[in-house]
Amino acid sequence: MSSSFDISERLRIQGDQGPNAQMRARAAQQQHFTDSASSERIFCTLNGPLSTSIWVLDKRDNPTSIEPYHQLTAEGTSTWHAISQAPMTKPPVPSIIVRVYALEY
Repeated sequence: MSSSFDISERLRIQGDQGPNAQMRARAAQQQHFTDSASSERIFCTLNGPLSTSIWVLDKRDNPTSIEPYHQLTAEGTSTWHAISQAPMTKPPVPSIIVRVYALEY
């Protein structure tokens, strides 16, 4: 019950596109990144507005409950789930660029 994309297969930082020297060094080594335990708890339905399409599972395997990624506070303001502060990859990276080639043509 996880999202349909596999970060470990698709995420690589290429060339000099990294934002700093450490990222460029990793790119030169063609270091691969894997998804973190936190990222494996994110469930996407992508059906409707983004604020209601992403959920956070309490555990990756055999989840017993889900929480919305976009949450409303008691004061009526909105906030993101605490998992948004956790790294999505191992090792952590400062940003991720996602390209969907089927949508670009």
